[in-house]
Amino acid sequence: MNPFVQRAKKTIQKYVMLQPGERVVVGVSGGADSMALLHVLWELRRDFRLSLVVAHLDHGLRPEGQAERSFVRKASAQLGIPFISRKVDVREKQKEQRLTLQEAAREVRYSFLLEAAKIHQATKIALGH
Repeated sequence: MNPFVQRAKKTIQKYVMLQPGERVVVGVSGGADSMALLHVLWELRRDFRLSLVVAHLDHGLRPEGQAERSFVRKASAQLGIPFISRKVDVREKQKEQRLTLQEAAREVRYSFLLEAAKIHQATKIALGH
């Protein structure tokens, strides 16, 4: 086990972040932080008997959204992890609820992750940041 994964394992154990046998929804944007998180949890899946589900949300704000979704879907498939995704119009939510763009994006993202956890009967949601 590489030192980074070993350190993550010790931190998870120290703070009792995961229990053996849990199902975890991993929020993955396709960026470096969330991809690192996905790979660390995948490496630790046997040690903790984890069942993982990748959840990807396209906020509809960037032209790269479709390419990022494809990238995350491919990575999930290569790891043999179920993949769930959604594309939303965050600007519409922002206008409807008179929120800042950041507030609207956060609300939509958290709602999606909670829904994914409910659908997949996950007990934890893991985020890169």
